[in-house]
Amino acid sequence: MPLFFYILLSGHIAFVTSTIVIVTILTWHTTQISPSISDIALIQVTQSLPLALLSIVFGTVADRISRRSLLILSQSACLVATIIFAVLASLHPPTIPLILTYTALLGVATALVYPCWQATLGDLAPTPHLRSAVSLNITAFNISRVTAPLAASTLIVLAGVPWALGISSLGFAIFLCGLFRWTPAAQRANASAHRFFYEVFDSVKYVRHRREIVTALFWTCVFAVHTSFAATLLPAVISLVTDGSATSFGLVTACFGLGAIIAGLASLLWQQAVNRHLVIPLSLVGLCCHGVMLASADSFSIVALAAIVGGLSWVTGFIYLNSSVQMLAPRDYAGRLMAFYQTANALGLAFGGWLWGMLADLFGLLPTLFLISAQSALLALLLTFGRTPRLKG
Repeated sequence: MPLFFYILLSGHIAFVTSTIVIVTILTWHTTQISPSISDIALIQVTQSLPLALLSIVFGTVADRISRRSLLILSQSACLVATIIFAVLASLHPPTIPLILTYTALLGVATALVYPCWQATLGDLAPTPHLRSAVSLNITAFNISRVTAPLAASTLIVLAGVPWALGISSLGFAIFLCGLFRWTPAAQRANASAHRFFYEVFDSVKYVRHRREIVTALFWTCVFAVHTSFAATLLPAVISLVTDGSATSFGLVTACFGLGAIIAGLASLLWQQAVNRHLVIPLSLVGLCCHGVMLASADSFSIVALAAIVGGLSWVTGFIYLNSSVQMLAPRDYAGRLMAFYQTANALGLAFGGWLWGMLADLFGLLPTLFLISAQSALLALLLTFGRTPRLKG
């Protein structure tokens, strides 16, 4: 792997860590000021919806304009917006509308970062090592899932929400430093609006005629709908079963990240030992167990164990889906196809977050968890024994 792969990967980890710290802080703060599970779910929705709406456009931009410039633009915007938000939070405790506005801005920035970064992975990593590079990227991301919630809870306890937000902005500055040192290979550019829209429609036409890509995107969206309940309902379970403190919230959220790390490491094994068509069904079975454990939890240790199982199942499925799309993507379409993947993923997360939050408020948390668990188990059976389209790549 080239040296700059590791330099930029470190910068991207800093960006991801800052984002997770901020979202953890705001999610915990929301549990303290609102009894509604839908309000917690809306944080996920406002993060995911910009990715669903803008990823394809930004993916086309990533194939036409310098990815380095786009990444610098996104990190600069995140840095400025976070500092402004931290100042506002120091003047008055953040309200739900302000939190949702800020998380939507983070979602827009992430929608720009994602296709640029995914396409950059393909540029930096030789093709034989691409799947390993994807696994390493996701594993590094999931290490942040452990460290970032712990850092968030520590910052809340020691410094309070405004200062915690301000300190979290350092990750954006770190990524900027790495990007300014990077000199990528020349990338073709074309500012023509006609050419831009032609390429958007060309990428839609390309995907529409590639059945294996459509299949991968369809199952990405379906899987995202089912997995979204973990991020939506887990904070509510933490508040109900534990003392609801920032420390408990950070520890359980870190356990979710620990499961994600295990999934990233195990992916190197199941890629060789497990029938690839069983990966998604097994992930759904894990999500079923996660939901049942949360619904029956009566102690901190059970919630923490359930979080590990949820993180393991979530990331195992998405590693497989992500790498499948990566392997199917020609380099000229890399940014756009990864944007389609992110659109399918984000659309599922946004819809699922809204759906499970609404159902939990209407019918209660426990019935909703049991419903999701049963649905995940049935879908796993359908994928294993039913006549459904199979993933390739």
